[in-house]
Amino acid sequence: MVNFCLKCGTKANPGVKFCVSCGNKLVIDNNQEVRDKDGLTASEREIVDSIDYDKIAADVAADHDRIVADAVDFASEKEKDLAKKHRNKAILALVLGIIIFGASFVALDSGAFIFLLLSGLLILGFAGFMFILAYQTKKSFDEWVKSKQK
Repeated sequence: MVNFCLKCGTKANPGVKFCVSCGNKLVIDNNQEVRDKDGLTASEREIVDSIDYDKIAADVAADHDRIVADAVDFASEKEKDLAKKHRNKAILALVLGIIIFGASFVALDSGAFIFLLLSGLLILGFAGFMFILAYQTKKSFDEWVKSKQK
């Protein structure tokens, strides 16, 4: 078993009681395991030296990339569904607004003209809002995806 000086890390020859470099006492109690300058036994050092840290780092990076890609795909589907719901509501409101707005011109002579006209305009405004919301939902999600893919 190879001994190292615990003070300076210099390799010591078997049977030597003092470090040839710094003079530190190398006598080891028979019940203690010999440790190197990092405080590891020979068997622990062998295990530490056998670990491929580059492979572990590459595996972690690959797992991270896969997890982010899965999260982006999942979120992408949810955002597409949300944007589609906003768009569908906007189309429905647009059609309803046009119908009510058009109905106000049919009722020109009645007292319902103003009510129908304002209701139609209000619903058309809601439709515009829903189109904007659908666009912003998709736009903000696309920006989020780009930031996660860097």
